[in-house]
Amino acid sequence: MNLNQCGVFFQSLSEKARFGISTIICFAVLMFRLKERLIHPHLWAEDGVLFLLGGLQKGLLGLFEPYGGYYHSVSKILSYGLIQLFDLTWFPVATIILCLGLTSFIYSTVTLSAYRWLLPSDGVRILTAILLCLTPGSSEVLGNFTNLHWILYFYLWLLAMKPAEKSFSIPEVLCAFLICFSTGEVVVLLPLFLWRIYQQRRGGSKRLLPSSRSDIAIVITLVFSTLLNVVQREGGGPGVVHQFDAIGHALMTTVSQQMIYFPWMGQEVLNTWSRLMNRWYYYLWAFVILGILIKQILYMDKQSGWTFLLGLSCALGVPMLTFVVRPDSAHVYARVKLNFIDDMNFRYYFVMAPFAVLLWSVGIQGLARNNRFYWIFASLFGVAYISGSRNDFYISPLGLDRMWVQDVVPLISSVKTGCPKQAVVPIYPNGWVIDYHSKFENICP
Repeated sequence: MNLNQCGVFFQSLSEKARFGISTIICFAVLMFRLKERLIHPHLWAEDGVLFLLGGLQKGLLGLFEPYGGYYHSVSKILSYGLIQLFDLTWFPVATIILCLGLTSFIYSTVTLSAYRWLLPSDGVRILTAILLCLTPGSSEVLGNFTNLHWILYFYLWLLAMKPAEKSFSIPEVLCAFLICFSTGEVVVLLPLFLWRIYQQRRGGSKRLLPSSRSDIAIVITLVFSTLLNVVQREGGGPGVVHQFDAIGHALMTTVSQQMIYFPWMGQEVLNTWSRLMNRWYYYLWAFVILGILIKQILYMDKQSGWTFLLGLSCALGVPMLTFVVRPDSAHVYARVKLNFIDDMNFRYYFVMAPFAVLLWSVGIQGLARNNRFYWIFASLFGVAYISGSRNDFYISPLGLDRMWVQDVVPLISSVKTGCPKQAVVPIYPNGWVIDYHSKFENICP
């Protein structure tokens, strides 16, 4: 079967079949990547002290308490559900499986026919969903509630990129509401939803269309949740906003590394390239390539192209927002010469990675002027991206010096019987502990 026949085969499938196949493949890839964490399960940071401990002590009332300025609604609801359904011995494994399942569902959203305006080929959309499973920074992001908000934010971005004439379903609107109250980076998507409303009303109709009603509701929720996040934000202080040269350097490095070079070069080649190239030539070549991609994207369909470029511009607002709310984050983003063991596993290198995959997937169809060359270029890109991600494919366990099944025993006993009155469970990273105090009175001597 040649590449064109592959494209015809995927087009012959129903939308549900394509979505189902993509979700299964993505889930299998992600589970294979995290197999070591399934074999050696444990909890990371807020998964223990916020979501597990909070679910045990406060239940769903914890939804009304912010942490770090955000309410983390989706993660709190899901973790509380796991606490109710499973023994605590299985909580880390269930967390990984649930988060990876949700991630697979979100990545496979690009295979839906609603995104044909962005990627016309059904086969390329499935390939794109699979490549999303290989993005850098996944070690810190995948398989935990702590960083699930990055995946949820990407899903809300995908919803905003649906054609303006298509209304959101009730489940999509409910998900959008919960995501708005789960994390703060969604504020950068406000222009995208306003653009959708503008497109819906551009025809001159005075009636409020059903699609407009759901978009307006999401915009109101976005604004309200953002104001609430600002009021409730705890600690952190402002970032290095006064150092505009550091911010400019960081933004150029983010675009060059994460969006232009990494998708084709991968870790090893990019590491060598970044060390050999003069910084300004490094930026120059990246922005020349970006300019060519933008030209090709606009060449296909100007309205669709400008919508996609607006979406990418909004996504670039997240690094800018991070510079403000995370002290010295600009210096992390600005590293041209990378230590891939430490840097490429860091969540900041995940932020723009999904959008880089989409940028190249969309840009390639502009570079290839017919379907035959399109599939060839798309396949070459897929091979290059998979090859470049091979060294970071397997995600190592959080640690091997602890065993959750042993560490959690006093916590299970305290929850069920009240003894001991206080259960302290060490988790990762070192120094973090779950400090649970039993609700039972006068039971434990």
